[in-house]
Amino acid sequence: MSEAPDPTLTGLDDAALVAQVNTAMGADDLERVIAALSVLQARHAGNSALRQRLAIAHNNRGSRLAKAGSLRAAEIHVQRALDLDPGNTDALYNRARLLCGGRNWREALDVFAHLLSLRPDDPEVALDSAETAALIGIDGASERLAACVERVAGDPRIDPIRLAAALATLGLSDACCETLAGSAGAAALRVVAEPADRLREGCDWQAARRAYAIAAAFGGDGQRTPALRAALGARLALPMVYASADAMHGARAAFASGLQDIETTFDRARLRQCEPALEQLAWTNQMLAYQGGDDRQLASRYGDWMQSALAVMAPQLRPVREVRRAGAPRIGLVSSGFYRSVLGNYFGGWIGGLADAGLAPSVFLIDTPADASTAAMLARAAACAYLSGSIESMAEAIRDADMDVLIYPDVGIDARATVLASMRLAPRQLAGWGHPVSTGLPSIDGFISCASMEPADGASHYREALHLLPGIGTAFFDPGEPAAMTRADFDLPSDAHLYLVPHVAPKLHPDCDRVFAQIAANDPRAILVTFRFDRPVVRDTIALRLHAALREAGADPQRQLRVLPYLPRPRFLGLCTIADVMLDTLHWSGGANTVDALRCSLPVVTCPGAFMRGRQTFGMLRSMQLDAELACPDPQALVARAVAVASDRDLRAELSRRIDAAVPILFDGSAALQGLAEVVRAQLET
Repeated sequence: MSEAPDPTLTGLDDAALVAQVNTAMGADDLERVIAALSVLQARHAGNSALRQRLAIAHNNRGSRLAKAGSLRAAEIHVQRALDLDPGNTDALYNRARLLCGGRNWREALDVFAHLLSLRPDDPEVALDSAETAALIGIDGASERLAACVERVAGDPRIDPIRLAAALATLGLSDACCETLAGSAGAAALRVVAEPADRLREGCDWQAARRAYAIAAAFGGDGQRTPALRAALGARLALPMVYASADAMHGARAAFASGLQDIETTFDRARLRQCEPALEQLAWTNQMLAYQGGDDRQLASRYGDWMQSALAVMAPQLRPVREVRRAGAPRIGLVSSGFYRSVLGNYFGGWIGGLADAGLAPSVFLIDTPADASTAAMLARAAACAYLSGSIESMAEAIRDADMDVLIYPDVGIDARATVLASMRLAPRQLAGWGHPVSTGLPSIDGFISCASMEPADGASHYREALHLLPGIGTAFFDPGEPAAMTRADFDLPSDAHLYLVPHVAPKLHPDCDRVFAQIAANDPRAILVTFRFDRPVVRDTIALRLHAALREAGADPQRQLRVLPYLPRPRFLGLCTIADVMLDTLHWSGGANTVDALRCSLPVVTCPGAFMRGRQTFGMLRSMQLDAELACPDPQALVARAVAVASDRDLRAELSRRIDAAVPILFDGSAALQGLAEVVRAQLET
């Protein structure tokens, strides 16, 4: 980052610039401080004191932006501070915390380790380092975090809210809530819900609701921002994974009850007592869809409530025009996922596809951690806007761009995108299947999905009009030829049958346990290869379930269950080349993992579910004309087919040959992108 000189400052002499700095500091105007110091530092490049002072100003600005939610802008300022002064420990700390916020745990851990060498007696750095190690899943890290929590618990330098978050990471729910209740939460309302978020991301949704209720009470259940968001969490929080199917059913019933309470309690009269900030509504019910049920009714009720809330929270937003203006059509895509990510791999190709169709898309990036993939995707965009700061400012920026059609590829994942999609910021608005379930929002006119993945009654699952794109609906980015690897590279036995289970934790529905266990029981040479999850509580919950299921089926969990650490994508592709079969999950099937497996010619065995989110692998196999061999009518058939593929070398070789021959279909999205353009053009005529 380089500062463009402020023309009102460059003509001033040094004394006047120093006066500008002092005046700006007195007014707490960090931007003006940075501007004046930048001119001084450019004139006196060898002055280390000036460099350090400018670094401090950049870091302070970055810290303030991070607290306001402008994470990408915060990263730029913090990195500039470190460019100026690599030894600025406050900037190093902010850098590490921003990395944690982006779930870049390993990189953050390296920064924390460096910080500890510089500030060995800092209890906050010690706590953050220990917690990050626990999130990564380093052996013994949970025990070290527990010891660190005990050591720093009485230290006045540790914010009790920060301590409560660490207790939540350890799964110590009661201690977390007790610490949170005893904190001066009203003075730190913007972060007071962080421990509740941690509990929600674990398994104890009841404790998470208690913690959200404490956070909401600090702000009068919405009288101060973001206490209304906490009040929503106190009624709607759901975990990432469940200890059992009964626990899942109980959580779903509690969600329905909580939604009823929201509809009754937070009517328009009550909402008028809440601070009118859109951050109050920054909540997403993403985890509901992983339960495997029909969510249309619940999602639609929440969408209707959101409309009522927005009428109170954002009355100042001017109405959107209802008719299309003259001239070339303006198409916009809004997402926080256009980078090297699952969502980027799915929908980055839509930008180029619309450009090829002459629709010149504009892209609105919500605090996106831009990388090389982002640059490649945006190369085809007509315009790009980076959105940060308040949700209201994001909404105004999108509305000011005057789009004819807005596409939200992933409503329901980023809470800010969900709030934006709940508003009418363009005459026509569409959602994609980045979160493959109805948005429930009356502001979304259509839902874009894949013809090969939707069941015959798919339209009944959506509040929106359903638009089906040919095949798998997109042009996946080809990861390239996988590197040659051996089982020894992963410390896996050469004589075992390797069943790959690479799915994220929420997809491991309790119904999957018996299927995986029966495979292990039916094939004594089977080893189920899974991956270590970030949250210790999530790891422990799934491990307890799988171990119990394997023992009940007569299998040996100690011998037949292998948990690998997180693998970068190149190594994951290498693992796919030496596995025998990949097992799909029930209710919410593999997506990007299935693409990677098929790219490596690895057979994937699936049982298509009732809803699109449970039929993604099936859709890919059907497009490749492999569904007859690898898609099964029920879980028991999946067990038999998986064992047959893993055990029969000739069958597996033939399937791999056919997959390899059909793989180009996965990455040829020309028909899908043409279909997308046709859907958009139809919206322009509506």
